[in-house]
Amino acid sequence: MEDFLVQPTLPKGFISIDDAVALINSDTRSDAKVDTQWLANHIDWIEEAHNFNIPLVKSNPNVKRGITIVGWKTVQIMNAYDKEVMKRCIRNHFRDMAGHEYNAPAVRAVSSVADDEVSTGVRPRRARPIAKEGQTIGTGETITTNGANL
Repeated sequence: MEDFLVQPTLPKGFISIDDAVALINSDTRSDAKVDTQWLANHIDWIEEAHNFNIPLVKSNPNVKRGITIVGWKTVQIMNAYDKEVMKRCIRNHFRDMAGHEYNAPAVRAVSSVADDEVSTGVRPRRARPIAKEGQTIGTGETITTNGANL
């Protein structure tokens, strides 16, 4: 009768939602375990019926950010509940670590313009936007460049 309570076996490197939440919540400034900034910047990548990677880190005073990525854990986001649990966990953890709410950048620029300084490909990539947050677009101002070559 209790067979339905058995957790499915996960592939190597995968962890359950509960384990992912516990891992993220165990991260502290003195004992870094996950890259909180990376998680917050990639929160929109959490989707139903997809996997989400969590970067594992260790403290490293010899690098600029003070942490080095040493591996990854993957969590399966099976449904809307799992998605919202992960997003809430990441937002709460960011708030606890940074002392303020995470505010995602409101202005995004994705460019497929060739930029020889970066690469010869024209794959869509993030670029620095010309528009600034709060600026009205379509005011008639002439812009002679795009976000790719700033």
